[in-house]
Amino acid sequence: MMLRPFSSNEIPSFDELLVTIPNFLPEESFRALKQEIESLTLVSRGHVPMYRKGGAIDYETLKQHAPQALELYQSTELKAFITKIIGTPVLQTPAHHLNSLSVLVYSQPGDHISWHHDKNYYRGRYFTALLAIENRGHAADGLSSLRLLVRKKDGDITVPTPPNTLVLFEGEKIFHRTTQLKEGERRVLLSMTYSTDPTYSFAKNALRRVKDASFFGLKALWK
Repeated sequence: MMLRPFSSNEIPSFDELLVTIPNFLPEESFRALKQEIESLTLVSRGHVPMYRKGGAIDYETLKQHAPQALELYQSTELKAFITKIIGTPVLQTPAHHLNSLSVLVYSQPGDHISWHHDKNYYRGRYFTALLAIENRGHAADGLSSLRLLVRKKDGDITVPTPPNTLVLFEGEKIFHRTTQLKEGERRVLLSMTYSTDPTYSFAKNALRRVKDASFFGLKALWK
């Protein structure tokens, strides 16, 4: 899957460890990807009190049923684009890690994620690229009430996530959350993770499995 052409002034600075890029994919490519992801029905629901409530589709399922999502995640072009932004080469995180490529589905009232830093289970720096697939609701802009918030020294800021917006960030160093979804709303994101060195220790891999189980169920404990 080809990215749209980007001019040099569209390559944002990564000084704040988070960037947003609207209209990321060509319209036709995004429409096909959205149709593919919306056709998926194998969603694992998870609820960890005081932390997270929502649905997710894991890497194994996407490898079988979402070839366009897989192609985008694995593409040399996307890795080169991310490398250009952050200033250092990145690699995909391991294919047997269910969170390396996933779909995050917020579809029920109260779905959210509380304030947190992402855990980095790898030896290198760890980055997440979120591509907004669907975001509709009752807000004045037509989007859902579920918003991505980032805490800064002078207050919290809202990161816009209308459809076809890419958010690239270093979650280990960004304190962030998503607010609660309201009745009749829906927000779907394609999550793609990369690292400058995706090798890991036995201890960190055990912790990763426990975290992934909160998203994808008990099968994650053996991945």
